[in-house]
Parts: sequence; structure tokens; C-alpha cells
Amino acid sequence: MRVSNARQRLSSRTGDSPNARGLSRRSREPHGMMPRAAHGPQADRRGEMLSMRGLFPLFLLAMGCAAPPVSPPAARTALVGKGPWSQVPSVEMPTGDASIPIAFLRDVASALLVRPGAMVCDPVTQKPIVGLSTEYCSTIYVAGDRGSLSWRVTEPRQGTHNSCQPFFKIEDDDYPASQVWVVGYVHNHPCAATPSSLDIGAWPTDSFDPYVSMAEVRLIPGNPVPALYGNTGIEMASALVAERRDGTRIFLRYFPTGEIQQWSDGRADWISLDICTPREPDNRSRERTPECRKGPLRLLQE
Repeated sequence: MRVSNARQRLSSRTGDSPNARGLSRRSREPHGMMPRAAHGPQADRRGEMLSMRGLFPLFLLAMGCAAPPVSPPAARTALVGKGPWSQVPSVEMPTGDASIPIAFLRDVASALLVRPGAMVCDPVTQKPIVGLSTEYCSTIYVAGDRGSLSWRVTEPRQGTHNSCQPFFKIEDDDYPASQVWVVGYVHNHPCAATPSSLDIGAWPTDSFDPYVSMAEVRLIPGNPVPALYGNTGIEMASALVAERRDGTRIFLRYFPTGEIQQWSDGRADWISLDICTPREPDNRSRERTPECRKGPLRLLQE
């Protein structure tokens, strides 16, 4: 999935009309937004997760190469996701996981990967085929209240052979905007490729600039209060689903900290692959792979 550098911020409340703002790189946090995660001992004291207080701004992620900024009227009409997607059952909490549960992702993959072009890949080059391969983006969110939350996903939005654009504003059939929290995005890679720099740099909050510094603690979406189930904070994460040529499926989820996890059927658990940081395109606007601590990201082979 590719994301252009052109950004607009939308309003935090999923039911509010988004307001266009400046596209320049942020030099400091506006009033009401969560600051960058603290460093050193301060980050340790704040624990593994950090609530996002105040407003919940959203990136206008214009997916694809050199995609033009979307105007405010277009943003209000085109970027409204309908949920829940009827082909993916909602998953009620508790699930034993504070982030996207595997049972939910399996259902999403079963519905997403049967879409036209979702698994079309050139068998020789192992690259997507222009005009045939297709990426699809959906927005993952939770809805309800502190005593009853469920995982949900919007109907997908069709993209191109190497890009797609998620929804930033959600209209849920059952809950008002005040009871809907956007957690992240899910999309497919037709050739089962690993997440790109633009993938792991795309988040529904501009509380940090991923090309400068990833968050040091996991984040909890706020709308404007944190998304909680009981006393457990729901962790922001995005996901990637794909199917290899042998029919095995890949489930990845990644966090604003840069951690990328893969589900292991053999160990029945999420396995941390590495901590990766997105890299900006080179001087010829060509996308570069993320920089990971252990070198090039390697998926589990099982």
C-alpha cells in the first residue's frame, strides 16, 4: 500500500464533518492533541500504552504515487466508511487480546481475498499486474462502551494494483460517532509482500511524525475519551492479509511503535518479527523499504 506525502487532517469525531487544515510538516503539537511519547524513564512510568486525549485528528492518506490532495468537499463524501461490513461478523470482547484478534482477521481475510484481483500476482516477477491486481482497504474500529465493545470493519474500498485508500470517517449502523473509535486499517497485498514504509507510516493520528520518530509506547485511540473495555485500553494497530501461492495465509499486524507481528499457527500466538521504521522516498521519489533492526524483514515460513 502506498501513501502520498500530501496530508490533510480531518476532525477527530468520526461523526463530525472534517475540516481541511495545512499540509506542512508539523513542528509542534497543536493544543488538545496527544504529545509525542516521552523518552527514557518518563516513558517507562507511563507504561506500555498511552491514552490519546483530546482531539483525534486523522491523516488524509492519499494513497498512490503523486496523488493530489483531496479537497474538503470530496473528503466529506468519499472518505465515509459504512460499517459494520455485512460479510465480516463483529467480534465481541473480551477476546484475550488488547489489539486486533486473530479470529477477527481471519474473517476479514476470507471476505477481502475473494475480491476481484486481490490475489492476482505475476508468477514470474512476483509483482502485482497493472490492471489486474487489486488492493482493498478497510478501516478497523471498535464500537460500544466500556462495558460492551466489539471489533468491526468497514466495507472495503477498491484501489489499484499497488495502492488503496482507507476511510477516515465511520458511520456505524448501530452506534453514534461518540461510541466509535478508529483503531487502524487493514489491506491486502496481491503478491504477499511485507509492509512498505508507507504502510507502517500511515496512522489515524498525527500525534507523531513516523519519518522522524515512531511512538515509544503503544497508543490508545480517543474520541475524545480513550477506547477502553473495562480497565483495558484498546491498542492501535493496522493489519495486512495475503495468501501465498501454496494457499497459506499471512496475517500481520503492526503498531505505531514500529513493531511488526505475524500470527503463527504452529505456536498459536502473535510472534514479533522486528521493530521497523519507515524511510522517506529517495531523491527520485522511489519508495524505500523500511529500516528494521535485524535487517530486511523476514516472514515466518510455516
